Amino acid sequence: MRDVARRLFRFHAFRRLLSVAVLIFIDAVALTVGVLASAYFTGMAQETVVAYLPVVLAVGLALFAAQDLYDRAATRRNPAALIGALMLWAGLLAIGSVVYPGSGFGLSTGLVAALLALVVSGTLRFLYEQGVEWIYRRGSFRIPTLVIGEQADRERLIRALDASPSPYRLVGELDLSEGMGDLPRLR
Repeated sequence: MRDVARRLFRFHAFRRLLSVAVLIFIDAVALTVGVLASAYFTGMAQETVVAYLPVVLAVGLALFAAQDLYDRAATRRNPAALIGALMLWAGLLAIGSVVYPGSGFGLSTGLVAALLALVVSGTLRFLYEQGVEWIYRRGSFRIPTLVIGEQADRERLIRALDASPSPYRLVGELDLSEGMGDLPRLR
């Protein structure tokens, strides 16, 4: 079973898909908790909130995707993008309450929901990133990597790989300073 999991996680597209799916689930939970808790605190009818929840979640997740919160690690870890997406979401909730007055969402409800979603999403995303770093530090599911290039370029890349936990594991180097080398032998 463990060998099957290792083979599956070496497939980069699956790892990427799993990462995005986990982040979407985290954000959906955070937005749902934010909306339901905000409705409870502000005294909104739960039936109304549940009726509008799919639309509210779809808009929120679309804004998260537009802010690149499901992209690579450097951009998805940006707290300003998370805050910006949630503030846009709260603003759209307020605009939606003008267009659909029966929804019950107002500026105060949207801001409380955004604040609660920020706390939940920020916490869960932090725990997710810590878990991913722990897995990389352990050395599990790392991608074998061969570094090819000039001496100075290889050294710079190896220092960058060693500086922080990454999904890549160095398995060798190929020096191209004397020419192209025998690249067909690498297959």
